[in-house]
Amino acid sequence: MTAQEFLKKTLKEWESLFEGIKLKYAYDAVTEYHIVEVKPEEIRRGNTDYKKVEMQLWMDFMEQYPNECLLICAPSDANDMTNVLFETRPVWTILPQEKVFSDSFGYIQYDSYQVHFNNTIISFDNNYYALAA
Repeated sequence: MTAQEFLKKTLKEWESLFEGIKLKYAYDAVTEYHIVEVKPEEIRRGNTDYKKVEMQLWMDFMEQYPNECLLICAPSDANDMTNVLFETRPVWTILPQEKVFSDSFGYIQYDSYQVHFNNTIISFDNNYYALAA
């Protein structure tokens, strides 16, 4: 298992362990660092269980990947997060599916949508029917 696979697997586990945690993982090729940003700060600094799993990650990572560098921190503009390899989903995500048209004002209408809610996908389409009175 590569360092990237290991970190993605571990962060996916953290996502299910800590309600409300937001994680973003990127690899910075220039500095050769694996960067994991964690928020909110209340979880990162105020949760004893989180501190334990973070310490375990550090120990496992150093043992298995001694030549790799890891940074776990709060989000920062100083981090190069352009190469995101893992990111927790927000609770709600609405994804448009099929573009139907774009009007002269720049609005785009979509034929269907998918709503992602806590790993459940709900699909909707725009086929609305009204009964005549």
